[in-house]
Amino acid sequence: MEGALWLGITFVALQVADIAFVRQVMVPRSLSVGPAVVVIAVIVGFEIYGVGAALFGAILAIFAIAMLDAAGGVVEAAEAEPERGDGDGAGAGDAGGTASPTPVTSATSTTPLPPELG
Repeated sequence: MEGALWLGITFVALQVADIAFVRQVMVPRSLSVGPAVVVIAVIVGFEIYGVGAALFGAILAIFAIAMLDAAGGVVEAAEAEPERGDGDGAGAGDAGGTASPTPVTSATSTTPLPPELG
């Protein structure tokens, strides 16, 4: 009877951990692919080359959906990025502007310059 009690306590603890961590942290970062995409990819792949192509087609379709979702996230992030500057209308290169608090890095290198060169 004591084993069943500990099993029940462990089950409840795992459910709480699932609700607190997995659903709050992992679910917003996950991608939902509807069943129609997978079914269509499997049918087309099976008709083309059999079982191997059906599996490969399903994987390829899910990967394509993930790439489209990631591309949409990049576009949304670029649109949501605030304009840089201090808000007075003068840019960092203008005489009246102040330097941007964000460090400027080269497109080819992300390492900062040493103090004697900067």
